[in-house]
Amino acid sequence: MKYLPYAIILAVIILVTGIFIKIIRKRLQINLNNQREINQGEITAYFSNALILNCVAGIAGEQASQVRARLTLQITGKDNKDYTAETLWLVDITALDYLKPGNSISVKINYDDPNLIYPSAPWAKYLRIEK
Repeated sequence: MKYLPYAIILAVIILVTGIFIKIIRKRLQINLNNQREINQGEITAYFSNALILNCVAGIAGEQASQVRARLTLQITGKDNKDYTAETLWLVDITALDYLKPGNSISVKINYDDPNLIYPSAPWAKYLRIEK
């Protein structure tokens, strides 16, 4: 009877720890699935040129050497018709000069969804835009 409060506290600690572990594992699985989806889209993507219409760069968390860049691009599609799309990339801060409005850059376009635009440069990484 005198150990009952300790047993209850221990049970609560174990329960809370288990819940946190389950939440973290679920979050990691979602991130892994998202990355697989992005990688598959990049594999089937085709190269194209894009004109930068707008670039808004912001802080990328703890990454002092990278920024999040939301780009509005005018893209030449696979049917040689231009269209406008928005994408979000994680960009090395030293490469921001490439992303000035009016500049032309090479991009990769998802074959199935032309609004998924991946960077073709090593200084940028695609980030999923949450809708």
